[in-house]
Amino acid sequence: QNFLRMIKMLQRQHNKAVVVDLDDALWNIHPKNIAYPLWQPPHPSNWRWLLKCCRQADLVTVTTRALQEKLGGVVIPNCIPDRYLEVERPSNGVPVVGWGGTLTSHPEDPQVTRGAVAQAVRDSGAEFLALGGSNGEAEAFDFREGDRARHTNGLVPINQWPQWLAKLDVSVVPLADSTFNHGKSWLKGLESAGVGSVPVMSPTPDNLALHERGIGAIAKNPRQWRTKIVDLVFDDSKREEMSQKGREAAAELTFSKNYWLWEEAWDLARRIRDGKSKKILP
Repeated sequence: QNFLRMIKMLQRQHNKAVVVDLDDALWNIHPKNIAYPLWQPPHPSNWRWLLKCCRQADLVTVTTRALQEKLGGVVIPNCIPDRYLEVERPSNGVPVVGWGGTLTSHPEDPQVTRGAVAQAVRDSGAEFLALGGSNGEAEAFDFREGDRARHTNGLVPINQWPQWLAKLDVSVVPLADSTFNHGKSWLKGLESAGVGSVPVMSPTPDNLALHERGIGAIAKNPRQWRTKIVDLVFDDSKREEMSQKGREAAAELTFSKNYWLWEEAWDLARRIRDGKSKKILP
């Protein structure tokens, strides 16, 4: 509500062009997501006010086609900082398979693997590492007592995130088949590739697009989750080849190589405010 007032003030009193950027379909957020209460009426930050802000803004920038279909505007894909490409990967004695997520924001995503990740770790002799602390993540993947599964001590500090992600030889990116997840960007897989980890991803639209660029593998069912993880753990040369190929592809999706996308968007917003271009509606 307050943001809508501020947008109108900037436009009408100061003739400023306003851009709203959005990265999630917050109107479809899962009820078990920790942020769910903040985006439901009557909370003042609920998604209905968000949509009003998007409609009032001169331009909306989004990270996926699915979000563009809902909001209009232009797509600017998620990128990574150059420093991800410079992170040195540790030499693990035993290959590490891991998840850079937490059940607080991904309450039903690990379950799409239906225990296949845990089975792959058991069958291959790898280790599993959950980077989201201990909120039941290992159990959601169907790990049991005695399995080689561990977790970080709470959430990983954001400034140390690339270094922790680089500890994973194989990074799993499971996403349930939902409207919310169809709007999610390829960021998790891209971050993994950037630090040299090989992502195995659910077939959401953006993950498929990332894979087409040469990054990671796609797992469409439990059998594929198990097979692709086991293959990557056992085959060191294949894992290293995919790691190098993924990092090279990720190098084309850095902020330094794509900054012009934001420049173009802001220039377009200014033209729309001046009446020289039309608003891009859904």
